[in-house]
Amino acid sequence: MAIRNRKLTSRLAHYQSEPAPIPRPTRRKRKNTFTAGGVVCLCVLCLLCYYGLSGTLTMPPEPNKNGDASSYLIKPLVVGCYFTDDPQGIMAGSKIVRMRRLKIHDEDRYPSKRQMEWTKENEDDEAQLRDSRKYKRGLPQEREDEKCALRYEWQKRSYPTCNSIHETDFTEFYNDNGKIVDENSRIVASGFFRDVWKMSDNRDGISWIAAKTLRSIHPFTARNFDRHRRDALAAERTSSSLHTLDMYSFCGHTVMTEFAEKGSLNDIIWPMNGNCTLSMQERLHYAMEVAKGLEALQFVDTPDAASIVHTDIRPAQLLLGGDNNSLKLNDFNRAFFIAFDRKTGSPCSFRVGNNPGKFRSPEEYSYFEESEKIDVYSMGNVFYSLLTELWPFQDITEDQAQDKVIAGERPSIPMENTTEPYAMALIHAIKMCWTHHPSQRPSVKDVIGYIEKAME
Repeated sequence: MAIRNRKLTSRLAHYQSEPAPIPRPTRRKRKNTFTAGGVVCLCVLCLLCYYGLSGTLTMPPEPNKNGDASSYLIKPLVVGCYFTDDPQGIMAGSKIVRMRRLKIHDEDRYPSKRQMEWTKENEDDEAQLRDSRKYKRGLPQEREDEKCALRYEWQKRSYPTCNSIHETDFTEFYNDNGKIVDENSRIVASGFFRDVWKMSDNRDGISWIAAKTLRSIHPFTARNFDRHRRDALAAERTSSSLHTLDMYSFCGHTVMTEFAEKGSLNDIIWPMNGNCTLSMQERLHYAMEVAKGLEALQFVDTPDAASIVHTDIRPAQLLLGGDNNSLKLNDFNRAFFIAFDRKTGSPCSFRVGNNPGKFRSPEEYSYFEESEKIDVYSMGNVFYSLLTELWPFQDITEDQAQDKVIAGERPSIPMENTTEPYAMALIHAIKMCWTHHPSQRPSVKDVIGYIEKAME
């Protein structure tokens, strides 16, 4: 089993150096002079600290209704550090002799080295952009308002661990050790948002890890950053589960995870060479693993209420990992964190703005209010592919398939009248998941309970 990651909190720091004088260590003279062997450096350490000097990284606080930047409760902090530069000393250039807080907006005393003119035309352009649909599409989708609030503090935070990513060379595709040329990295897959890299593990140079990076066609927006933040948080919260993929590092728009050398559930159902050879008992076993992965994600905080929704359950999201080829749920960049009503404590619904494909629920295609039950419906389609080796509504277009789902129609099951006990159990589980109204649709726990009884 791969070593699972632990939560680490990184601190973001930007360094800017600038020469500055240091007074002699003497009281005879008042004016500042230089030591004989050194040059004194002023390093301005810019820390985005939202809780004083603690360095704990959080999402930035919101300004007041007037939008005044000075209205932030906690402002960014700039600390000036004065270092010695004595070439004779053992700690040359590394001893801090003085620290002081600087006013970051005091341009007279601490002028910026890159002053930029800001004109009325620039202001008009920015105002027009802020009011545009393009700008709003780049913002994270808010999960809190006057009615609903996130229940858990971890859902609001970010815990980047950048060192491992910064130590990885994405430009070195081969290692030449003088005797043989070894492959170091290559792109092995691409989704809508991200490319997947197969990378040599820096720790041993033998095993592989996966790196997911934002595709170049997508902009570096706050919305896309928040997708990676949620992806990393969901993976970290479920790291104790054997049914979700292990994450090793997260920084910005990049995530590092364990590498699934043996592919995904797609490769089991539709192998490249030959036909699927799974028995009905094995298919039901894989269905259980799919449900276990979804349960681990949705009920990661408490068994009584779901706190995460995947929103994109498909066979390709279930990877083969570990020594026993168990299925592991992955790819949480579309995940939604469930908010709860501030007064009643009941879960609040949500809406996802783009719901393509043939694996989704009626409420998703209708763009109605959604809940964690959308994952259960999609899981039923995964069961359907496991049973029949077919894609849902594979003989018609995507739009036609979505219209049928909204109208209450479901894909036909060729072996619906079978007497094989494991196939009968899988068919019943599929129909449980395909319940049209989400209020009547069972939870993933209910489906697991049924499959467990069927496997006894």
